Amino acid sequence: MLLGYLDIYAKAIQEKDDIGDAFLPGDCFWDPLKMLEGAPSSMKRNMQERELFNGRVAMLAFAAYVFEEATTHVPLISVKGNELLFVPAYQVPYIQ
Repeated sequence: MLLGYLDIYAKAIQEKDDIGDAFLPGDCFWDPLKMLEGAPSSMKRNMQERELFNGRVAMLAFAAYVFEEATTHVPLISVKGNELLFVPAYQVPYIQ
């Protein structure tokens, strides 16, 4: 449902600003804090590419977790050495 709203919103932006085909799908809500306002377009493009790369790395990491659980049939929570990954930091003895 959210994707449908974003698609409708993107169409409204294209029609309102007469952007047409120059509108990129990633432009919709990409910089809500307006941190890059006034920055050159090359810097904005570079930051968008970095964000896409980080998202893709996160998807690969998730796929690795799913693959490991599917092949070993052991939940990652119970694998020895992963205790610190699934415990809040305030409960870890040497961090307190």
